[in-house]
Amino acid sequence: MTSGSPSSAQADTSGKRRLTVDIGLATIIAACILAGGGVGGIFIGRATTSGTTPTLTTSKENHGPASVTIGSSSTGDIPYYSTLHGRVFNLQAGQLVWTFFQPVNASGSYGSQTYPTAGPCTVNLANHAWACSKAYIGKLKDNGIYRVCAAILNFSEAYTVVKLIENTYANMNLPSWFASPPAYVHDNSRACTSFHRIN
Repeated sequence: MTSGSPSSAQADTSGKRRLTVDIGLATIIAACILAGGGVGGIFIGRATTSGTTPTLTTSKENHGPASVTIGSSSTGDIPYYSTLHGRVFNLQAGQLVWTFFQPVNASGSYGSQTYPTAGPCTVNLANHAWACSKAYIGKLKDNGIYRVCAAILNFSEAYTVVKLIENTYANMNLPSWFASPPAYVHDNSRACTSFHRIN
């Protein structure tokens, strides 16, 4: 996929109340996520690259719970090192967009092992867009099929993902995946798509 990371949101402060995203969460994620890469191995982690503090703006346009969709490539192919992107609406303070992938078996069923990719994703609130520019899907040399899902995580859920990545990096004998999909990764056609991995 070729989409670049959206720029940081420019919050409109005229007559609107601004809510700052939990700085503690950003600090924990920035401090804990470590570098690496791949299935059964290590991951490339990243916090938001923007130099500005993410903000959320409340307005009459925001209705209902937060929701997220994921974009697809025109060919259905995706390289190992990829940029994932999509749309997000009604993101609230303390919520983050993160991406995950599962192997797709020859029968078309999804593998139970669910891997977090690099995260959290950068969010452009003004454009209702998100992007993860350092997402590693599958193994380094691979041509399998993977289901990739975007999800909205709260503080506790994001902390659990960070600890999984951190513990895997510290001890390579520990799994780098969730044994079954977390509740926020579900069969939602707008939040998930399948890709064929190319080298």
